[in-house]
Amino acid sequence: MVKVTAIDPVSRLEAVVVAPADLSEAELNKLALDKLRYLLQKQSH
Repeated sequence: MVKVTAIDPVSRLEAVVVAPADLSEAELNKLALDKLRYLLQKQSH
């Protein structure tokens, strides 16, 4: 398992995902960014 963090530079909101280590870097990035977008959207409502 690996831990991936995405941080929004404006709001400083942080999204952390833990995923299998055998995923590609692109897949890991997508998971983290998708979660960050979800959290940003959730925060704006």
